[in-house]
Amino acid sequence: MSASSLIGRSDKVAEVTALLRRADMRLLTLSGPDGAGKTWLAIEAAHMAAGDFTDGTAFAPLMPVGLLSPTAMEEPLHCRSAASSNYY
Repeated sequence: MSASSLIGRSDKVAEVTALLRRADMRLLTLSGPDGAGKTWLAIEAAHMAAGDFTDGTAFAPLMPVGLLSPTAMEEPLHCRSAASSNYY
């Protein structure tokens, strides 16, 4: 991350970090146009909140929905989906 990447965005980092720290927040999705800084914002907020979680925080990079397979998030999220099971 470049030194200037979050200049003037401290309010947004604080807002996202506060959302991550909420006990009722199970999933937080940032959306916006390409190049808006969503990834940098997510990584910085996760870094700021990491100490609040027993296992720290993790970043799960996403790709356009059209390219996602049903099991694409299993590895980053350390889980197993129903799509990867042999259900009939």
